[in-house]
Amino acid sequence: TWLEWDEVLVAEQMAKLGWELLDAVRPRELLRWIRNKKDTCPNMSQLVKHFDRVSLWVMSEISVRVRLRERIAVVEKVVQVAHLSFHLRNYFGAYALLLGLQHPYIARMAKTMSGINKQSQSRLQNLRAELDMSNNGVEFRKKVKTCPSPFVPYIGQYTK
Repeated sequence: TWLEWDEVLVAEQMAKLGWELLDAVRPRELLRWIRNKKDTCPNMSQLVKHFDRVSLWVMSEISVRVRLRERIAVVEKVVQVAHLSFHLRNYFGAYALLLGLQHPYIARMAKTMSGINKQSQSRLQNLRAELDMSNNGVEFRKKVKTCPSPFVPYIGQYTK
């Protein structure tokens, strides 16, 4: 299963795919998307659908596990991949994974979330702080402005 895969490889492949999807979006298409002409933006639609699929995948991978120990292992693996994605400057992928973990259905799994190891708890807390989109993502926007290229941005910060 994917739980046996190397986290670095998963994070690198997620970054590569995120970049390919983002690279296909042309500036005109992004402007049309912002102006709510979404039916004329196939590449942007693909990017958004991919983001949503990743978040839903995280939720389903955790929720289908019956045993607490298995759910904890999945959460720890997702946190590790999100952490690596963030450090690879794949903010798109890191945020999609984080949103899957923050979905109310998953967040209510108190035993699961409290059962993750200290390192994963710390990394999750750091990701929440670094990818905080409150106040229109002001802190995150500052980080992106000083971020060296290449990076895969969270496209949602540009479409609001």
